[in-house]
Amino acid sequence: RRSNLLWAEQYPFGVRTTGLRLDKTLHRAYKHMFGFSLSLSKETSHDDSSATGSRPESPLAACQLYRCIRRTYEASRRSPPHSSLVCAISSLPPAKETKRRGVLKKFLFTSGKQRFASKDVQSIVLREGRWETPFEDLDFTPAENEAEHDDETDDEEAQILRAQKGLCKDLAAGPLPSLSRAGDQKSETDERSSTRRQEKALARKFQALFDHLCLGEGYNPQGWLTAGQCLVAKADVIADRCGLSQGFVRGGFFSVPSKRIIADNLLKLAELEERQEMEFNRKAVGWTPYVGNDLSVFVDSPWSSLEALKSLTKEIRIDEGNDVDRQVLGEILEMLRMDEFVTFQQAWGGIFVEALRTLAVRCFMVAQYLLQTNQEKKNSDNALQSEVLEFLGLLQYSKLSGGQVYGFPMMAMTAFEKRSLAQVSRLCFQEAIEAVKSTSEKDDDQDFTWDFEFMVGKCHEKVARTLRNESFPEASGDGDTLPTRAYERHMAQALETYSRALSVAKKEEDAGVTDITEGGSSHGSMEVLYRIHAARLKCLLSAVQMDEGVRNTAELEALRLVEACWFSQPESGEKGEDAPTDVRSRVWQALADIVDAFVHCRSEHQFFHRSVYRHAQCLMWAPVFDNPTTGYAPGSLGVVPATKSVKVRGLNSSTSSANSAEVVIGSLFERKRPQLVGLWFTAQTSMPSPFEFLNESMRKYDSLRGKYLAAYIECLRICRRGSQLETLQQWVIGSRRDLP
Repeated sequence: RRSNLLWAEQYPFGVRTTGLRLDKTLHRAYKHMFGFSLSLSKETSHDDSSATGSRPESPLAACQLYRCIRRTYEASRRSPPHSSLVCAISSLPPAKETKRRGVLKKFLFTSGKQRFASKDVQSIVLREGRWETPFEDLDFTPAENEAEHDDETDDEEAQILRAQKGLCKDLAAGPLPSLSRAGDQKSETDERSSTRRQEKALARKFQALFDHLCLGEGYNPQGWLTAGQCLVAKADVIADRCGLSQGFVRGGFFSVPSKRIIADNLLKLAELEERQEMEFNRKAVGWTPYVGNDLSVFVDSPWSSLEALKSLTKEIRIDEGNDVDRQVLGEILEMLRMDEFVTFQQAWGGIFVEALRTLAVRCFMVAQYLLQTNQEKKNSDNALQSEVLEFLGLLQYSKLSGGQVYGFPMMAMTAFEKRSLAQVSRLCFQEAIEAVKSTSEKDDDQDFTWDFEFMVGKCHEKVARTLRNESFPEASGDGDTLPTRAYERHMAQALETYSRALSVAKKEEDAGVTDITEGGSSHGSMEVLYRIHAARLKCLLSAVQMDEGVRNTAELEALRLVEACWFSQPESGEKGEDAPTDVRSRVWQALADIVDAFVHCRSEHQFFHRSVYRHAQCLMWAPVFDNPTTGYAPGSLGVVPATKSVKVRGLNSSTSSANSAEVVIGSLFERKRPQLVGLWFTAQTSMPSPFEFLNESMRKYDSLRGKYLAAYIECLRICRRGSQLETLQQWVIGSRRDLP
């Protein structure tokens, strides 16, 4: 068959030597015309930076170029130069608007404001109610015009279609484009240019993926997953540059505040949830997620280019009856007229992030639908389903981790929304665990779900934090056991899940399974250990800030939680002899144990900077933990008696607690490195855990730097270190920019 010979991976027997010579001649010609090298030689197969920017003169010439690429690389493990694929597809006409393509575009890019909200994601993952309804119009049968693979036609249309399919598949393969990191002297213009290049590369990859989904096989959950990952990557790039100006609060409760939570603010659970929902509805009145009736513009347009944003503002299409979007667009245009370019770009940044995340959820939901409706599911499908659920859970959790709502205008996230996102994220990770277990049923000894368990615990902790203001149950007088608060239940589940994850993680490390690399968030089981004791500290802090009328009850609740997860089990605990019985002694014993855990994290991993911050926070609050009644007056300037301070590492009885904390937090600001703060970037492992994936973002490290700086300045302010503050200011002026 002539078509099969034309697209063969190698020349027919008898003419292969001549064919190889011909291909070598073509390689030289393509390098001269287009600037890239096609060769299996390591020295010459590369993308040439001096490319001419020209492209094939016709679609048939592009098909001939692609056939040459296939013959050169099909039997090799190496991939062709990316620029050669881009060059070939640039001369092909756009993919035809088939019925299937139109349905998929309508499903994915139509700006339905309420599609796939948290409750919809939950119903689809759990298969509740009419969960299949959103996907009823989608066609996942194999695409039309597949006959050209088997027939004898070699007309121009068939060749172009075949080249389009192959090029889209090749361009969709491989890792996601990453942001290039230049040296320390990189200017703002260079950074903006590299961000714009990454945005364009992600847009090209997504377009190739979408075209492949429209032209290729119908059942392709991996393609939908990768498409969603592309959109998440672009949203993260924009969110990193926008920062967390509306969400993150720096230095919250690092030192002793002047006011505590008042008992009158505590409400019954139903009243608390109702009030939080009312607050959410009130703030949502003036907020819109995105503008326009076609969300594809946010995929194609680069946000980092001011000129592109100006063009987008003029070109975006809004339905006639959509007054809300018109009002939002008018406000953004007014920023441009007033030459408020930073505010203008920030406003578009919030809209871009929310739109891209919405599209990513839709892609993940299609992948989940395909896997759930597959009647012949294999182990590989279960593994892929766990990956889909993992990224869906990560996306939901990343929305709440910064406490900032994107869209227009960007604003702080309410407790109601945080709880909703945390509950959906927890559900996704729990279902991912079940998918992994169903994959490895035959090998019960292997358990690779500790990182999912860890994220489930973090979700429980996030839910608990939104319920801290629940009132405590009152004794009825009949001797019945008091019911526990929802806060205590979720924190207990979080600590239990953390402990389970820690046990499994240690087993994997002992067996050499876990890939541990020193870095900001790549410490394996030590991350789980730290999280356990950071959660214990938060329990004590929450209780000790309560009003005197309920503080004793709150501290007893906190002790039930923290005494269930010791770092070093007290020796008297087993025998029951000399064990402290009063609340103050038990709280101090728990505090000393928590500090020992933080010191252990730092001693085992010298780059574990988060434990340093928490250690200093423990010391700042030591006077209040010692005596909440009198400890608030002096605050962090209080002094703890030597009989107690000797039990807490780093706490000096001869000076104030703030002085002790200053010594600890000051270790992050030693002038042994060019950066201002001793903060280290996560060295991504070969298979990053969900926690590593979340903590790799630039905005996460920017927020940590801000938190540590605020804590150090707070210590210097309280201790009246004027000269050190001036020195720090000079460091800030002369320091090179901290890079993640």
